Amino acid sequence: MDLADGFDAITQSAAVGHDKSRWPANLGRIDNTSCTSAVTSVGPAARARSEDLPTMIAVGDIASRLKQTPNDRRIAADRSRSARCDNQRLRQWRSSRATADCLVSRIELRTEIDAAIEKVFDLARSVDAHLGSMGKSRERAIAGVTSGLIGLDEEVTWKATHFGVSFKMTSRISAMDRPTRFVDEQVRGPFGSFRHEHRFESSGDATVMYDTIDFSSPFGLVGRLVDRVGLERYMAKIIKERNWFLKAEAESAQS
Repeated sequence: MDLADGFDAITQSAAVGHDKSRWPANLGRIDNTSCTSAVTSVGPAARARSEDLPTMIAVGDIASRLKQTPNDRRIAADRSRSARCDNQRLRQWRSSRATADCLVSRIELRTEIDAAIEKVFDLARSVDAHLGSMGKSRERAIAGVTSGLIGLDEEVTWKATHFGVSFKMTSRISAMDRPTRFVDEQVRGPFGSFRHEHRFESSGDATVMYDTIDFSSPFGLVGRLVDRVGLERYMAKIIKERNWFLKAEAESAQS
C-alpha cells in the first residue's frame, strides 16, 4: 500500500465513525477512546497525530491533493493566479484612491459682513445673488432651482464660461443647518470633485462667513500641476468676488 492509499483509508474510516476494523494494519494502532492515531509505517518524516475529527479531514485533504490529475493541478494554479491578480487590483485601487486624495486642492476664506446671520445665510444660498456675483463669467441657472432660495437636497445646474470654455455643473445641497451651515457638492460637472462648505458665526451685530472649498481637476497629476499654477488662484479670485458682492448686498440692506 502506498502513502496515498493509506491516507484514503484514513478518510474513509473517519467517515464511518473511526471503525478500527477498516484501518490498514500497517498504519499503526488506533485508540478509539481518545481518537488519537499514529502513522508509523511511513517513517518519522511523515508521522501525524490527530486529536479530533477536523484534523482527520485535513489528512483526507492531503490525500486528495496527492491524487490530483494534471488538469486538476492546472485548475488550482489558475485559481491561485486569479486570486493574486485580484489582490493586485485591490492594491492598485487603494493606491489610486490615496493618490486622488493627494490631488485635492483646498481654498479657505473668511469674510466679515455687517449684517444679521440669517440675512447673510439666505443671501449665500440665493440663486439670484449667486448669478449677480458671477456676471463676468455670464453664468446662468438652466435647470433645477433657477431662482430664489435653494434648499436641502435640491439641485441647480449652472452654465458658465471660464478660460474661454463653456461649462455646465450640477450642484446639490447635501447638508443644511440654518443659519449656521450648508454644503453644496458637484453631482455632474467639470471637476473631478467639488465640495463647498459655508459656515456662519455671529460676532456682535455682524456675521463672519467662512468658505472651505475642496476640489480636484479631472485630469489627474497633470491637472494637479494646472491647479497649482493657475486654477487655485482663479477659484479663490471668483469666490472672493462672490463674497464681496454678498457683503455689499447684505450691508446695503441693513442701512
